Amino acid sequence: FEEILQAIKTYPLAHSAESAGLEARRRAMEELQRGGGEGGVYSHILSNSVLRERAFDLFKNVSLANDFMLYPAEYRHLFLDDLLGKMHK
Repeated sequence: FEEILQAIKTYPLAHSAESAGLEARRRAMEELQRGGGEGGVYSHILSNSVLRERAFDLFKNVSLANDFMLYPAEYRHLFLDDLLGKMHK
C-alpha cells in the first residue's frame, strides 16, 4: 500500500492530465471518422470542409471531447450538430 501511495504522489499530474486529454481527443476523432462513411451519422460533417474543420477545432478542447464521448453513442451526432450550429452563430 505504501509503495502504491508513494507512486501516486510522485506521478506527475500534468503528464496524467495531458495523457488523458490526448486520449479523449483521439477517441472523439476516431468516433467522428467511424461514423463518417457513406450514410454515416457524421458523413455530412466530413464531406463539408468547413464543418470538418470546425469539428476538428472543437475536439482540440479536451472538455468538449470528453463531453462528446460521455453522451450515449446514438445521441453523439446530435450533440456535435448542436455544437457546430452554435459555432456558426
